[in-house]
Amino acid sequence: MKKTIALLLIAAALLVSCSNASDDAQETTADMVGFDTTTVEETEPETEPETEPVTTEAPETEPPEPFAVEAKFTVFTDAEEEYIWDEYESSKDPSGNRFHDIDHYIIYRFPTGWNKNGTLNIRLNNQFELSVSADDDEYEVIASSDAIKANKAVTYDLSKFMTGEYVYVRIGDSSTEDGYGGLIPAGAAVIFTAPATVE
Repeated sequence: MKKTIALLLIAAALLVSCSNASDDAQETTADMVGFDTTTVEETEPETEPETEPVTTEAPETEPPEPFAVEAKFTVFTDAEEEYIWDEYESSKDPSGNRFHDIDHYIIYRFPTGWNKNGTLNIRLNNQFELSVSADDDEYEVIASSDAIKANKAVTYDLSKFMTGEYVYVRIGDSSTEDGYGGLIPAGAAVIFTAPATVE
């Protein structure tokens, strides 16, 4: 009888112990619900590699060696055609003269030969205007006349405009009120000279 009671007490104690263990397990499980145990490795944000700015510079080039140039012609000849750069109503009169009234003009382009010095020898009659440019953009008047008369040939220094491969010479009318514009006489030689520059 005593042994039976003892066994019952031991069994009851075991049941209570098992019940408590089950409750502890449930509490632990409940505490862990919603808790993420996954380990996330931290990664640095991706950044583009730094690059140095690329700059390109035009290579410095020196002009070629200067060479002597001489252009010589008379108006309305094949030789003149080689040097006519632009013209607007440049006309021929019955005597074979080339003339330019009001806003009419002719532009000659001469190679400089990469020289720094050059001259133009030309005979201009009537009310002429002689302009020169280094780039066919900005022209500067270097000579003009308001008189209606014949003139002798004059040599003009164009060195100021000898800065590139070509020099541009424009001949027009100094007066827009009448018809006696700049005239290059027939048979009168137009001569551009650029001797080789000696350093």
